[in-house]
Amino acid sequence: MPPTTRIPFHQLLSNNRLRVIQNPLRCIPEGEVEESFKSFHAENHLSSVIDSKTLVRGAHLAARGREAFTLEEDAAGDLTEVEKAAIQDEEKLSIWTECREVKIINLTCFLGSIVQGWVQGAIVAANQVWPGHLGLTTLSQAGPTEPTGLSRDVWAFAATNAIVYFAASSVGAFLCDPITEIFAGRRRAIFVAALFTFIASVGEAFVSDWKALFAWRFSFIPALLLLLFVFVGSESPRWLIKKERYNQAYIVLLRLRGNPLLAARDLVLIWAQLRVETIIFSPTDGDIIDLENRIPYLDSQVYRREIGLSGYARRITQLFTIPRARRATFASFVVMIAQQMTGVNVFAFLASTLFEHGEQSGKADRGSLWLFFGFGVANFLSSTIGYFYIDSKGRRWLLMLSLAAMFPFLLATAFSFTANNPPQQGLVATFLVLYTIAYSPGAGVVPFLYSSEIFPLVLREVGMAWASAVSWMGAGILCLCVPALIRTLGQTGLLCLFAGLDALALCLVWLFAPGTGRQVATMEDMNYIFGVATSRHVQYQIRDVAPYCVDHYIRRPLGRQKGLKLEDLYHHATEDTNETTNTESQNGSAVSPP
Repeated sequence: MPPTTRIPFHQLLSNNRLRVIQNPLRCIPEGEVEESFKSFHAENHLSSVIDSKTLVRGAHLAARGREAFTLEEDAAGDLTEVEKAAIQDEEKLSIWTECREVKIINLTCFLGSIVQGWVQGAIVAANQVWPGHLGLTTLSQAGPTEPTGLSRDVWAFAATNAIVYFAASSVGAFLCDPITEIFAGRRRAIFVAALFTFIASVGEAFVSDWKALFAWRFSFIPALLLLLFVFVGSESPRWLIKKERYNQAYIVLLRLRGNPLLAARDLVLIWAQLRVETIIFSPTDGDIIDLENRIPYLDSQVYRREIGLSGYARRITQLFTIPRARRATFASFVVMIAQQMTGVNVFAFLASTLFEHGEQSGKADRGSLWLFFGFGVANFLSSTIGYFYIDSKGRRWLLMLSLAAMFPFLLATAFSFTANNPPQQGLVATFLVLYTIAYSPGAGVVPFLYSSEIFPLVLREVGMAWASAVSWMGAGILCLCVPALIRTLGQTGLLCLFAGLDALALCLVWLFAPGTGRQVATMEDMNYIFGVATSRHVQYQIRDVAPYCVDHYIRRPLGRQKGLKLEDLYHHATEDTNETTNTESQNGSAVSPP
């Protein structure tokens, strides 16, 4: 089989007009695969971890899938029964059948999540007692004696809650990239973060006034567990490949896949796609043409030169100047802001403030704490629903369904406060739990996962830092303003406001967050998804998706269906699409990316 006629990678990653997902390994003639990867095996001294024959077979599998073995047995050999079973098992893995390494990584992530949840729980519980102990008037006692109707103590209370998230947004998030580089790995960056959390938690125990609490607002138990556990799991294989530590990367992939052939396949595919990514960082047309002629044969010296040009400051700039990276940055901002617009953090951060109705300062309201406990339990249990659909249906689908389902329950929770004064906690709790069930599998799970996957590997740490900064900044603004908004709008008005914002968030995600559905097999495929212009994605949603939904879900039940069909926005490259693109390029029909 001849090699695929290649669409220029710079075009695919900057203005992917035909929405093509390309596999760079298919550009290598099959007769050259063995020679190329035997050389790769020798140059990178991989003999201690994998033999060259297995690496070559993995390259064939990465390039053409199982057809490489059924059609070209002389080149790739045949699959063993163990390898066939491993490939089949990949498609039906469950949480119970995952390998030990994946379970360890899941447990580590679980501990990291507990750190955040523990902090939030400590803040919510302490918010009912610390203001009185430290000489501040609680929200329920603050009367409109000042001209503004807001007491200084209310703003001090709000600022003490908000400083945690402002600190995370303005300082903490942006330390991720340099710490990962300085301390050589993502695990060490997590260790440093957990260490700071632990130290701050110990300091919090010694505060004597609200100004000190302003600076020490964390809890240490989960942080200590994370400190002890973070190095049990493996380093990210993609990070290791980016650093050209191929021996270590293969060992990690072997632990994750449990089969040498599959580990070799992933190593080769990630390596090839990372070589392609270097083209988007090239500053001049001459460099682009030079790299186009080399990819995917890009040698290590050229790769190090191109990647080495991207220092920390330049990586930040590239998030907003490179079209492919800019689209990912904008999409991550949309999903992160959407999470804050749902109003969930009103319950997560300020539950005691939202539900308090006349308690005395310094006295805890157990009813409010039980509401928060129910919210936390529902959040935990409902998040597991996302496990079963997040890959099969896609991140975007799950997020949009979640945002749509939250709207009526948020309104119902809002109007539960007007039904009784004080509100009947049973009614509020019922709608709050339903709202949380709708939130957790989509809006609770997707934004951070989606943002962590969509950036080019070279920009992944700094891109995720910016996305997290936006999320935490939104949380800080919410914590700062909600106490005042409760006094101004009341609980019902506040929650109705967030219901409207939730509906707006649904529209933003629909228009500006590209999907990661069944066409996307790997995180490297995101390069081609975000190579498509944002304007083209919006056009597809309005001109194709919207009419199809009206026809399928409204006209069809009424017997007036037009039979519209919806084609996928993205598709994998074929001979036909490459030839079409080459013809259009020769005719000068290229369009500048937004």
